[in-house]
Amino acid sequence: MKLDPTISAIDLGTTKFCCANLFRSDTSSIRIAEVAASGMSKGMLVDFDKAKTALNELIKKSEDSYNHDLQKVVVGVAGSHLSGQKIETAIDLADGIVTLDEINRLSEKAEEKATQNTREILHCHPISFSLDDRDPVENPLHLSGRTLTGTFFIIDADRAYLKDLVRLFNLCGLEITQFYSEPFASASVTTTEEQKNLGIAIADIGGGTTDGIVYQNGHPVDIFTINIAGSLMTRDLSIGLQINQNSARMLKEEIGLGHSQKKGTVTTIYGKEKSIESYQVNQILAPRVLELGAYIASALKQYRGSLSGGIFFTGGGSNLSGIVDFLKSHFKIHVDQLLPHYGSGDEDAVFSSRHATVIGLINLELERLRELDSHADPSWKDRFITPIYNWIKELS
Repeated sequence: MKLDPTISAIDLGTTKFCCANLFRSDTSSIRIAEVAASGMSKGMLVDFDKAKTALNELIKKSEDSYNHDLQKVVVGVAGSHLSGQKIETAIDLADGIVTLDEINRLSEKAEEKATQNTREILHCHPISFSLDDRDPVENPLHLSGRTLTGTFFIIDADRAYLKDLVRLFNLCGLEITQFYSEPFASASVTTTEEQKNLGIAIADIGGGTTDGIVYQNGHPVDIFTINIAGSLMTRDLSIGLQINQNSARMLKEEIGLGHSQKKGTVTTIYGKEKSIESYQVNQILAPRVLELGAYIASALKQYRGSLSGGIFFTGGGSNLSGIVDFLKSHFKIHVDQLLPHYGSGDEDAVFSSRHATVIGLINLELERLRELDSHADPSWKDRFITPIYNWIKELS
């Protein structure tokens, strides 16, 4: 009997393509299939035909592994073309009282203000509201005033690039129903509201890029992309030690930046066995991780002193042995690795950090569908996901 997927999500990473499925018959668990990536660089599509071959392989593996038909998917978007900005706008209140319609009208005005012909808005998240000259509030519903002002954080993406993704998935027989920014997705399943309220930065170290998002007072306020990640570290080891990529990846994960006397035996590119000491791996990886740390510090310099919750790492690159302790000594604030989780309370299922993005995509889509199923008007808090379904349908 074929299973009926409730939600399917795909993450096209630089080093791996992942498909996660949440099934109606078992909504307590998420099942994941993955294949080696192709046609991607720095988190973005660069070779259409190679990516098509890899995506078709992923679709077949997912369908064969879990006996289901893959038809509609949500897709993560990453890369340096993503941008975030704060938009402030205001409206006059017709009846002097804030209603849900007025809040939605204000949100739509913020999106109109941010709209560009070459960009597509993915998320529009309310940060704060104020009435007339009063102090900001988080929920202005039912309050009185003359003018309602709102500040929103908007994440958008290159429209032409999204069109390429739509064509790619259509040619593989899939319909994209929603795009989500990957930093936002990862954060949704790795951090708590308490942490976000304290002020935190989450850096998802993937294969090609490190994608980050900053939260203050519980709201996203900034995103950043750094073109240093796991595949570059693997390449450093491969070149420095004259070994193949698989051996370099093994050394990175098993020895990494740890200070143990652990050794590894690998085969060089010349076919000879070679014993590698931990200090040799450390000497190669440390400068690259320091460089990554410096770029992260630069991206976060305006938030110095306001990230009380610290800096958290997730993504496959955060599995580099010793990276958390190494960076902790340089950032001088709380640094930790976060694992993605799905579920509720004590029954949460915990996944590998390498799957943070694809689990986050499932989570965001599940929240969106729950809102639609409630048959209620979307609340102002739930408008951070911009519906672009009709636009996607036009491209299909």
